[in-house]
Amino acid sequence: MLLPSKLNFAVSAECMVLLALRYLATGCFLSVAGDFIGIDKSTASRLTTKVCRAIASQHRIFIKMPTTEEEMRERSRGFYMINFRGYLLVGDAGYAIKPYLITPLRNPITRTENLFNESQIRTRNPIERCFGVMKRRFPILSFGIRQRAEKVEAIVIATAVLHNIARNFNDALPDINEEEQEAIAAAEINFEVENVPYYNNGLNNAVRHHLIHEYFNRLA
Repeated sequence: MLLPSKLNFAVSAECMVLLALRYLATGCFLSVAGDFIGIDKSTASRLTTKVCRAIASQHRIFIKMPTTEEEMRERSRGFYMINFRGYLLVGDAGYAIKPYLITPLRNPITRTENLFNESQIRTRNPIERCFGVMKRRFPILSFGIRQRAEKVEAIVIATAVLHNIARNFNDALPDINEEEQEAIAAAEINFEVENVPYYNNGLNNAVRHHLIHEYFNRLA
């Protein structure tokens, strides 16, 4: 009788999918995920990558992007011209301030400056809530993806595809344990002190200063 070995024991497609889902839904180490079906860490890494790439390849079906040339031109115009026509992007303190990107003040002092920071944070909240929902469904996004950079893209896209599939079926968000909740909360902290260096940002700071004193002064 021929006993199963690494050479003749094939992991079924069903087990590969379950392995990948366990990895994404728990954020556990690959060695722990591999123990789920009795394989080693390197095999678990290879199989989860294979499954995630297969799922990510369906992104055109489940993640709606511009398809026609006209739609792509319109999106392109909107992206590259976004710093004109009165529009600005907002980002948290992890980003450097740019002519098109407004970040919170490092140390707000006046009522006007505090009002600006509060408004800036509230404006960011919708996308940050979206990230929070994704992290709740797939804690791996909170704990950190312990993989090489070239594998991370497929993992992130796979979670987005699976999230949209779950939404299509009205699948409720799962309950999360205390450790997962702490990881999500830690990732959503609004930085009060900017953790990126200030390079030659005099002009960019002037844009923010003008916005604060021309608009928020009226509201204070």
